Amino acid sequence: MKKIAHIKSVILGLQGTQYNVTENIQRHFEHAVVKAVSRKDFDQKLPDVMAAYNAHLVARQSPIKALADELNISKTSLQRGIYAELEGGVYGYKVKHITPDYKLLRATERAAKHVDFATVTKLSGDFAEEFYRVSGLRHLHQRASIFAHEDVDFAHKASPDAYWPALDYLGYQDGDDLSEVLLVDTNLDHLSCAKDMGMQTALVGGQNKGLGNGAPIDFEYQNVKVLLHELYTAKENAQPKSSERPKWELPFLHHL
Repeated sequence: MKKIAHIKSVILGLQGTQYNVTENIQRHFEHAVVKAVSRKDFDQKLPDVMAAYNAHLVARQSPIKALADELNISKTSLQRGIYAELEGGVYGYKVKHITPDYKLLRATERAAKHVDFATVTKLSGDFAEEFYRVSGLRHLHQRASIFAHEDVDFAHKASPDAYWPALDYLGYQDGDDLSEVLLVDTNLDHLSCAKDMGMQTALVGGQNKGLGNGAPIDFEYQNVKVLLHELYTAKENAQPKSSERPKWELPFLHHL
């Protein structure tokens, strides 16, 4: 049985492992927030939307929920507005890397039959949720499985504090064996921290140089799609095979 077949839970970053969230994409999201809030701010309560958004983020509150409360509308209503703006693109032009990656979607769907997912990101949870929605992955990465800036009080992802909320969500407690958990990242400091905690580690985008250099990793892949495909295949191959031999019957024997 392949070593990766033992994995039961996967913790992903968003930036770098699944998509490259560039400044252009970040501006796209901010533009969508401003437009969606402005369309619903009939009394002009929020003249500087991003200032209010960032203030809520610093306070480790969900900015979208807080803005919706200030407008006396539901969070869902504001999210629908943001999603509509994101789908429309900035000035009518789609932003690279924010359109659905159907190979990633398929690979995640297949792997999700065998493992549970959580996301740990320093981006805002609101951004991650809407990004997953636009990229077609939101039904596989629900908001409850995302641990982001306003959810986790951590200085950086090289600290165990960054991962324990996600591990708790996945059903693990302090003192548990974490060898069935796989952390996927592009940063060796983050992977080293997970390794020290007892998790398995996978470097994505390392061009197959990390293992040869003695990096603190167990697996290395060109991209997360290859990783998820191998994980799914290993899990499928590890399923117990039926030992029952087929029964062959000759139809004419029933008439004897």
